[in-house]
Amino acid sequence: MKRVLLSLTLLLALPVLTHAAVLQFDFGGDDFPTDGDINNVFHNVQDVEDAIDIDGNLTGISLMIVSETGFNEVGPNRSGPVGAAAPMGDLFVDTTTQDNLFGHSSDFNAGAPRPLVEYLIEGLDKTGNTFYDFTFSAGRLGVSDNRETEYQLQGAFEETVYLDVANNESEVAIISNMVPDTSGALLLTIQAGPNNTNGDQFFYLGGLQIESHGGGGGILGDFNGNGSLDAGDIDLLSDAVRDGTVNGFDLDNDGSVTNADRLVWIEGLAKTYVGDSNLDGEFNSSDFVVVFTAGQYEDGIAGNSTWASGDWNGDREFDSSDFVAAFSGGGFEQGQRPAVAAVPEPAAMLLALSGLAMLPWIRKRGQ
Repeated sequence: MKRVLLSLTLLLALPVLTHAAVLQFDFGGDDFPTDGDINNVFHNVQDVEDAIDIDGNLTGISLMIVSETGFNEVGPNRSGPVGAAAPMGDLFVDTTTQDNLFGHSSDFNAGAPRPLVEYLIEGLDKTGNTFYDFTFSAGRLGVSDNRETEYQLQGAFEETVYLDVANNESEVAIISNMVPDTSGALLLTIQAGPNNTNGDQFFYLGGLQIESHGGGGGILGDFNGNGSLDAGDIDLLSDAVRDGTVNGFDLDNDGSVTNADRLVWIEGLAKTYVGDSNLDGEFNSSDFVVVFTAGQYEDGIAGNSTWASGDWNGDREFDSSDFVAAFSGGGFEQGQRPAVAAVPEPAAMLLALSGLAMLPWIRKRGQ
């Protein structure tokens, strides 16, 4: 009963998820801005302080250049598409797609190279409970080479995407579900991609959209972002416990990720018991069928087991220690998790222990 009450208490103390917000940025010339609630980033003023969202609300989010140089400050490239096709045209208007800021490995017309641009994006949620989707847009028409541009984000983890800007009139590059670091920041690096064949290594950015949302569209504990709480989520949380990853996984908000966070997910969010392999809300004999059908009990293969195949204690193995963890939870044959934990019936516990005694025989028959 203590464990159930602890989980409920921790859930009440969890921070409220940030509501979804969308911010758009137009990177281009100061004589060709985008009207409305858009953040214009000009060739001669490339930082943004306290960006607004598309509803005109100040967000406290800033984009500040931290690299030695920024984009070419002489002026933008104005050879982008007008009337872009989807998905570019669905997200960005012509004044955003028609011009781009750009950099280069040569001196070009700026007197020195502009080989990469690094933006520190600050003011994001530092609790790890908000995910951010980034959409990058750029197009340079009338060229015959490859002008691949690389967009990289670093926060709690690192993600990189590429976009060939040459003659691009429709495509965008997307990084989804980014989690900021513990200070609420992400580092965005823009530079020529590995397939860029241009002699000046031109790279571009014309439009940027940032959309924030709670993990899995607002479902706390949906770490794989598929809109539901499933075995993949508890596996990711177990990985985070072993790896010491905090951001995005600290469900009890104590600054660390431990087995206590796993219990919050299992008992408080999924409302079930340790041992419920099929996540139907009950721990019973059907879960034994699931795990023994998977055939991973003490199979000698390191790190191959998941929640669904018997790894109930989160060490990526299925062995007797998982049954200890499961039966210690007291949920075997108790039905759906009640508001207050019940003491297991002696008959149910006897049945469970009998099943444990048969494990060596079951494993031997399966070999």
